Amino acid sequence: MKVSREGLLGKGDKIKIVGRSEKDSQEVTVKSVINVNGKEEVIINKNKNKYFITSMVISGESWVHSVLIVKHKKPLLDYSLVVVAALSKDLIDDICSLRVCSTDETLSYANRVRCTNTP
Repeated sequence: MKVSREGLLGKGDKIKIVGRSEKDSQEVTVKSVINVNGKEEVIINKNKNKYFITSMVISGESWVHSVLIVKHKKPLLDYSLVVVAALSKDLIDDICSLRVCSTDETLSYANRVRCTNTP
């Protein structure tokens, strides 16, 4: 998957950098992702101060032509939250009425979203 916006990369992700020059192309592991003056910087080598600014890659102003995600260290989305978000209002109400929300993370999320205002 091609990086097309900030927030897609995290520490430990394996990425393929396509450089503006052949010598800059490489496959690396992201060391860290930081925010500097409102811009996401992806650190790929702390000792050599090698990094890129995601917004500059997207706008074509970086030494990096493009970034491809080879493998995420952890999933981008918490799929349990996606499932809960897709649940109908009635089903969430049923879950909340059982008051088992605190025993499971997914149900706990439903509890915070819907049960907090229930008597």
